[in-house]
Parts: sequence; structure tokens; C-alpha cells
Amino acid sequence: MAEARQHASGLEFEIERLTSALNHLRPALDQAREREEQAEADAFRAEVTAERDALANDIVDKYEVSAREIASLLTRMTASNARVAVANRLGRGPGLRSAEDIARGPYVGMWTLASGVRLPPLNPSAHTGGSFIWPLPEPPRDCMTPQLRATMAAIGAEARRIGQEVTAREQAKARAGRRRL
Repeated sequence: MAEARQHASGLEFEIERLTSALNHLRPALDQAREREEQAEADAFRAEVTAERDALANDIVDKYEVSAREIASLLTRMTASNARVAVANRLGRGPGLRSAEDIARGPYVGMWTLASGVRLPPLNPSAHTGGSFIWPLPEPPRDCMTPQLRATMAAIGAEARRIGQEVTAREQAKARAGRRRL
């Protein structure tokens, strides 16, 4: 029995020693795991940064040229679409399909390439005023009907008449004021 107690006491001491060691090793293990996770995160960030920088260089090198090539295609396609529409309005022969219809094949969608594509310039300062490489800026439209133009002219004439009348009254008052002196 004494031998069993001595053995149990030895085991208790061993448990205390291992528990103490475990309490010291857990923080070290947590720190080692944190260092590994940080190293993995740093390596991943470095990989992502290198990919991003390579892409940014490709964008700088290729975007403007590619965007202008696409804008040129879209410009030609728009002009071709207008000519196809004129030919189809003539009604002589079967209707012609647009170049986009032929290139894309049957598709369902409300966006054509010309209406769905927006190509801003790469340089933000060139984008001021909402200018795009595509769509091309449209010339200003005259939205005034002849009736609206005539009404605006009449309002302008009436405003000028009132202005002249007010000026004449003020000048007459000024002259009358000088005569009294």
C-alpha cells in the first residue's frame, strides 16, 4: 500500500510538472501559430500586390490603345447600322441584318454593343465633364420648336422694352433732380 501511495504521489508530481509545462508552452504555441498565420498573410499580400501591379502596368500600356480600337469598331458599327437601316427602309429585297447580329449570332437582350459599352479615359482628369472614349460626345441638339423660339423672342422683346422704359424714367428723374439745384 505504501508503494501505491508513493507511486500515486509520483504521478501527482508528474501531473503538476506537465501542467506547469503546458501552461508555459500554450502561449508559445499561440505565438508560433500567429507568426505562421502572419507569414502566410504577408506572402499572400505580396503575391496579390505583384499581380495587381502587373495588371496596373498592363492597363497603362494597353487600355487607351485597346479602348480606341474598340471605339473605332463601335463607330464603324454605328455607321453601318444606319446604312443597313436605310437599305431596309427601301424595301427592295430581304431585310439586312446588322454586323453585330451577324457577329454575335442570335441573342436575347436589350443592349447592343454600341448602346451598352462605356469606355472612360484612363486618366481621371481627361474624364472631367463626363467625356468618354465611347460613346462619342454627341453634338448639341436644338430642342426649341419654332413656336417656343417665337415665344422666347417675344418675352425677350418685352423685357428689353421694360428695361428701356425703366432706364428712360430713371434718366428723366436724374435730369429733373439736376434742374432743381
